[in-house]
Amino acid sequence: MNNMKTMLKQNGSLMPKSDVYKENYFGKEILDPYRWLEQEFSVKTHQFISYQMKKTQDFLSHCSYKEEIKNYLQSLCQFDQYTCPIIRHSDYFYCFKASHSDNVVLELIQTRTKCPEIILDSTCIGLEKMETVIAFNISNCGTYLCYETLNCSIGQYKLHFKDIKTDHQLSDCIKLYNKSSMTWSIDNKGIYYVNCIPLNSSEYQFNALIHHNYTVHIFYHELNDNSCHMKDQSLWCCEMFQPNLLFCELNETGRYLLVSILNEYDSKNKMIFADVNHERTKITGRLKMYPIVDEYDANYKFIGSTSTHFYLITNLDAPNNKIIKVNIKDPEWSGWEDLIPHNSVRKLEHATCVNRQYLAISYIENVKNVISIYNWNNGRYLRDISVPIGRIYALTSHYTSSQIFISFATFNEPCTILHCDLYKDNWKLEVFRKSQPMKLDDAKFEIKQLFYKSKDLKTTIPMFIFHRKDIIMNSRNPCKLTAFGGFGYINQPYYSACELLFVEKFNGIFVLANIRGGGEFGEEWHKYGSDIHRSTAIDDMIAAAEYLIQQNIPILIILLLLPENLQSHITRQREWWPYCSCMCK
Repeated sequence: MNNMKTMLKQNGSLMPKSDVYKENYFGKEILDPYRWLEQEFSVKTHQFISYQMKKTQDFLSHCSYKEEIKNYLQSLCQFDQYTCPIIRHSDYFYCFKASHSDNVVLELIQTRTKCPEIILDSTCIGLEKMETVIAFNISNCGTYLCYETLNCSIGQYKLHFKDIKTDHQLSDCIKLYNKSSMTWSIDNKGIYYVNCIPLNSSEYQFNALIHHNYTVHIFYHELNDNSCHMKDQSLWCCEMFQPNLLFCELNETGRYLLVSILNEYDSKNKMIFADVNHERTKITGRLKMYPIVDEYDANYKFIGSTSTHFYLITNLDAPNNKIIKVNIKDPEWSGWEDLIPHNSVRKLEHATCVNRQYLAISYIENVKNVISIYNWNNGRYLRDISVPIGRIYALTSHYTSSQIFISFATFNEPCTILHCDLYKDNWKLEVFRKSQPMKLDDAKFEIKQLFYKSKDLKTTIPMFIFHRKDIIMNSRNPCKLTAFGGFGYINQPYYSACELLFVEKFNGIFVLANIRGGGEFGEEWHKYGSDIHRSTAIDDMIAAAEYLIQQNIPILIILLLLPENLQSHITRQREWWPYCSCMCK
């Protein structure tokens, strides 16, 4: 592998001789030697591309370690994957994908046995050829499982039910027009779910959802009811243009049903609720809904409740998000209170209730994560829990458990599930599950954060540096500098097999600069690097390269400026299977 470094020493001009185009901008002459490339179908451009391809293929065909690189890259892509556990009393449910398999299973670990048990395997439940599991929800007692399937060939959705304890598939089956939201009743006897009916359509035509307005209903289905699900009681309905814009969930006591009505154009939503009076043995009649938010002015997400208040995360007048208390008896806007006020230097990413005593919040501060713990009832700050440099993808807990779990990744760790027991004194994160490529020793690497000044020396900009611990930071090491700086995206460390190969086998230094245009420090940071200020982001990138040279990390061999596309960044954040889109509390 030592000879791999010779790859980076191959050079040679691929540029044909061409006239340099000159243009005057505000009295300054700008040279553009690449203007001819704008003629993509010209003979000169075609010859240039052909020459590039030939030189590339000539090099690769004589590369004796091409297969070695390929095999090592493949090994870095092979690792087990886990999701954050869903807690039901002493049982932990999570999704698992083995490195050698494309199949994802739902597993259960009981704290008394600590032995994983497969609860749902899509290859073993008799699904049709084009049918797949897309979501699931586990009852509050941990006894029943509701999972949703989609037949891609005809666009048909179904809800199925299973007894987890006996491993018995129940006969209940609900056919749906669209992807559903579902939540179990507090007594575990039934499930609330969302379904829609196209207006002017009385038949079940599963592909007839296009070009329709819909009546979207919230139904209640009682478990082990063998009658046709079409007889399920409709509790509430409204007309909508998009069928997938309604989400329902129960609060912890099961008394209140909260409904989020999403805006089809952005992330804003309305929110209403009803008292479902769970003490009744059977739900009958329409529910009376009360508004919490009756206009699309911000994003609201329910995270829990007390006997008197709902707790919501919102970005209303809070670009970095905050948590508000809404009085259940008087939900009018005038009575809202800030439980966790807006913080101008910390972005609130995730929040969860822990054992009805604590509120655990994941913040991003200076592009690094921190977990803060507050009192659940009054919002009083208690303490922080430190998190390694990387990215938190999820934070979960349960109102009956003292455990918190986070899904974490960084440059040299593709998937790690960390947990902390708040009943213990040290409040320290420990490894619950860790995925690691077989040939990778993550202890060999170092990740650190540095700060540099902008071009005008008025702004401090962070960057992350990733390298092997045993290298000497000098001009003999190739450095790869990358940034995004767009769409308000927060660019934190992420796992990439290609970057890891570069760092480990080429003695490379990988640098991730958090230039303006992203969302690392809120909306102002985004604005000063976008639209008419886009040149600021480019200046920040140049300043990053100059800073590295000053720190004796010159870009001697290779400098890659990669304003990567938004889709690739979003893909890194998305979980690897639709199980993770489930609505679970």
